[in-house]
Amino acid sequence: MLYGSFHWNPFVFASTRKRGKLPYSPDSSLTRSFRPAANRAKIAKHIGWHTFRRTFSTLLKANGEDIKTVQELLRHATVKMTLEVYAQAVTRICHEVCYFAALPTHQGE
Repeated sequence: MLYGSFHWNPFVFASTRKRGKLPYSPDSSLTRSFRPAANRAKIAKHIGWHTFRRTFSTLLKANGEDIKTVQELLRHATVKMTLEVYAQAVTRICHEVCYFAALPTHQGE
C-alpha cells in the first residue's frame, strides 16, 4: 500500500537487497552487526533477538508505560505473563538506581 511517497512495510528491518519485500535475515544481522558491536563494547552476555525484546519492554515499563500497553506490544496472552517476566527486571533496575543514588559523592577531588 502506498501512502504518498511512503511505501508501507510490515518489517521493522526490511532488506534493501530484497527491495523491502522480505526482512533482513535475522542471523546475518546478528552476526554481521550486533554481536561484533557488543564484543567491541566488551559486553560478554550472549546477544540475540530476544535481548532486544526484553530491553524494549523493560525500558517501556521503567519509563512508566501502562502494563496493558506493554502486554499488547509484546503480544503476550495475559498481563500476568508480562508482569511475571518483566516486573523483575524493573525492580532490579530500581534497586540499582537507589543504591547508586545513596552513594556519597566525592566533590572537590
